[in-house]
Amino acid sequence: NSDESMYDALFGDDDEVAPDEAVDAGAYLNADDYQYEAYEEEIEPDDEQFQVTELYDEYEPEQAAVEEDFYSDEFYGEADAEPIEPYADDDGAIAPTSSNSLYDALFDEDDDADERFIPPVPAFPDGAPDDDYDYVDEVGEDDLEFAEPLLPPEPPKPVIKLEPLDLSEDFARIPLQKAGRGGIPIASEEAIEEVLPQAQQVVDELQAAYAAEPKVEYLAKTSRRIGENDWLIFRMQVGAVASAALLIVGGIALAMLTAPGAPLSVAYRFTQTPTPTATATPGITHTPSPTPRGTLTPEPTLPASFPLGDPTLAPPPTEYYVSPGIISVREVQEAIPLIQAGRTDEAAELLLQGVEATRATGNFLPYYWLSIAYLESGNVDDAEDAITEGEEAWEERGINVNARPLIQVAKARLELYKAEHNLGPRSELLSDAEDRLLDVISGGDGDGRFVEAYLLLADRYLITGEEERALQALDRAYRDTLRGALLGDSEIRLKRADIYAQQRRYDAALFELETLLKADNFVEQAHIRRIEIALEMGEPGLAVKYAEAYSFYIPGKVAPYMLWGDAHLAEGKIDWALQYYSRGLNGSPNDPYYLPTLLKRAALLVEEGEYELAFADYDEALSISDNGPEARLQRMIAAYEAGNIEVAEEDFQALQGEDVDLSGQSLLVMGRILLDVGEEPQEALNLIERAVNVEGIDSESRRIADAYRARAFLALERYSDGLDALARLGDIGENMELRALRGQLLLERGRERNNDDDLKAALRDFEFVLSWEDYLPTDQIDLDAIHEDYDELLDEVG
Repeated sequence: NSDESMYDALFGDDDEVAPDEAVDAGAYLNADDYQYEAYEEEIEPDDEQFQVTELYDEYEPEQAAVEEDFYSDEFYGEADAEPIEPYADDDGAIAPTSSNSLYDALFDEDDDADERFIPPVPAFPDGAPDDDYDYVDEVGEDDLEFAEPLLPPEPPKPVIKLEPLDLSEDFARIPLQKAGRGGIPIASEEAIEEVLPQAQQVVDELQAAYAAEPKVEYLAKTSRRIGENDWLIFRMQVGAVASAALLIVGGIALAMLTAPGAPLSVAYRFTQTPTPTATATPGITHTPSPTPRGTLTPEPTLPASFPLGDPTLAPPPTEYYVSPGIISVREVQEAIPLIQAGRTDEAAELLLQGVEATRATGNFLPYYWLSIAYLESGNVDDAEDAITEGEEAWEERGINVNARPLIQVAKARLELYKAEHNLGPRSELLSDAEDRLLDVISGGDGDGRFVEAYLLLADRYLITGEEERALQALDRAYRDTLRGALLGDSEIRLKRADIYAQQRRYDAALFELETLLKADNFVEQAHIRRIEIALEMGEPGLAVKYAEAYSFYIPGKVAPYMLWGDAHLAEGKIDWALQYYSRGLNGSPNDPYYLPTLLKRAALLVEEGEYELAFADYDEALSISDNGPEARLQRMIAAYEAGNIEVAEEDFQALQGEDVDLSGQSLLVMGRILLDVGEEPQEALNLIERAVNVEGIDSESRRIADAYRARAFLALERYSDGLDALARLGDIGENMELRALRGQLLLERGRERNNDDDLKAALRDFEFVLSWEDYLPTDQIDLDAIHEDYDELLDEVG
């Protein structure tokens, strides 16, 4: 075919040839050597078997006629060659078999060295001139001057015939499943027919189960969504909790902002200090530790009617209460200071003289103070008789004078005393006293200026533990504008400060005392309570400042220096405390605070190991107190702690039969003294048992008590009880005294019960004591007795 060249047959530029037809395309090379069975259309043979370029198809006829046919069999001398029959496979594809066919060109079975297709080029005949041949070059037709000569083809080579293996019958016998979509095998009809009844049975069972289930009836919803009520309730709860939290936080913030000390906490600008800051003043305050910066007592905001005092001049003494119309009595004026000083017997004698002096007028005032003197000394019956006698005298001879407030207050005081000491029906006595006092405060025959009525009403509520009602009773003294004189009353302010201190509301207590000192800087009890409250607060520096103010306004007293020393002692400054105790002892021995100050200095000297100076103070204390039991008791404890058993025993014997308030420490020391001197083990045990049952005894004292209990039980031959007392101490370790004591208890119990285990345990304790006698303290152990017991025990145990 002239229109399809060799290049097109190989690469398919003009006509694409399918892969299955690539071999068949070689049939166009030589039409005489092949039989065309795969195509219905007969293909005309063509002499031009190769088309190198399109330039060959454009030769002029005249030039082509004179050229030799290099592609003919005659040119190569193969005209007589026997034609080879082409081979056709089962599909009708014709495989070329002639030499230099397209099959050889494609697969290169004859020449493996060169895989390129080289068209045959005829050789020049011998002796033929070059001018007799034309040269063809790949140039344009008009510029053709020289042309390459066409060479004859190479001789044909043998053709190897490949016959394919037919395995179609073998593959047909293999049972393969039909492939479905995606390579998934398709089940056969027999398999489907076999499982179809089973599948139908499963479907029927599922349908029957579904039909047996209760049917759900769906209705149209007429209210809110499901669960919306719960969600609404939850939101309400969250809102309530959040509101409560906000209220609590707001309340706390409001309380902090409105508290008395709030202006002193945080300020947005600098402010003046409302009160003098209690800090160390070099040369004046003998303490290097400044007061911690806490909430200071704010400046009291006082009403305009508050009676301010002069800080440089003491006011005149306050007059005692006298009902309107009652004449003052000289004996009463002299007896009141005696009652306040505790000299009730002398006061009672003066008051009896006053009763005789006023018997004709029926004046109840001497009887009123006489009942107070009797109650101070504990004579309840005499006080009740004095009130009854005075009321009868007033009703007979002095009815025209209003003595009802004095009578009611006297009776209320007596009833409160009985209720407090369980001398009658408690509730009835308290109710009667409350009614009487309220009648005095607000009744028609009463007098709201009677301060004692408010104080006793507060005491009535304090007996039952109603502290807030007691404060309210005292507040009633300030509510009436007609009672403005009571705003600065010292007794009411002191009572309120005591109640606040009991409630541990120290700031409020100090506020009351500061207010009182604004009215009168010379109230000694206010200064004392202020120092004591500062020490209870744990503010010894503040107590030092208060003690300085106390000694300034009331000089010449022992109490300021005693409290000043207590403040330094709370700071841990023993030297300063001894110094101020000594400064206070320069005062009068008749001062009520002289003896307590002397005993405190003696106890401090004992702790410092200055026993001679301490016992000198104790001797002076005994002389001042006329061998008072309190001073002797403290000297006994100090002597025992110092190891002076003789003095301690002497004081113990002197205290026998004395009415003295014994503390747990005192009872324990007395029991130890008896055991140390080897007298009355049962009495010593009783004292120790009383000591451990006293409230407030510390754990170390209880351990000491158990050790001395064991000693008492050994002396009383109660060996098991002694061992139990030692067992409560736990591991006694290397305590020589306790190991020796336990060995003696085990020895005696082992001999009593004939128990080898106790004897062996006693032997181990004795061996420990004797092994360490040269290294551990054994001053209080009878080593000779231990040696004897040990030798005897060795013989018994072996």
